[in-house]
Amino acid sequence: DIEKKALKEEKDRKTLFAITKNSIPLMESNLCCQYLMNRGISTAALTLRDPRISIYENSFKDKNGNDQHRIIYLFQGNNKNSDKFAIIKGIDENGNKTNFKQNIGHSRPVFHQSRPKQKYIITEGVEDSLSAKELGYFNFISLNSTSNARKLIDTIDYCSKFYKNNSFEICLDQDKAGEDATRLIYDTFKEKGLDVSISEYSGIMKELNINDLNDLL
Repeated sequence: DIEKKALKEEKDRKTLFAITKNSIPLMESNLCCQYLMNRGISTAALTLRDPRISIYENSFKDKNGNDQHRIIYLFQGNNKNSDKFAIIKGIDENGNKTNFKQNIGHSRPVFHQSRPKQKYIITEGVEDSLSAKELGYFNFISLNSTSNARKLIDTIDYCSKFYKNNSFEICLDQDKAGEDATRLIYDTFKEKGLDVSISEYSGIMKELNINDLNDLL
């Protein structure tokens, strides 16, 4: 229903505006820095320097008077065919992750390039992408959900020059959804004659019974 969709998008826009207005950027947040250090990705996050990806801390008291802390990954849209969205995760006062996770807006694959002509690693989540950056990768594509594999594939036809000029390495989570998305992306890229491979880290994770790149790191 178009009207429902428009209402939801307007609500998401307002929610994102309110959250970011009441948040502090990563560089001013000891708690976010601690969280990223705990996950082994602080250097990658602090040197990201991508105007389309911002990291914030949002802290508030809940209705029971308890302190709540969140790390927010905010992704900008291009105002044409993509809107901004956020991935929000709970953190405790020691910078450890909690079970809280929420997406606001429609998630989609996000591209980051800091060195042209270098390989792009395709990961499932932004923290896996930052883990790849810690491991020496310069460019990444964060799917932000295996359900976005199809959205990534849909971009091939209207960005064909970009895909033809670059090479890609897939390193998704070691679960059924990750394996299915890996197969879908790999087979489609191969069919379209693109330079794609499965990351050697996938094999290492499988061998060690580790779920994702951040766990491996």
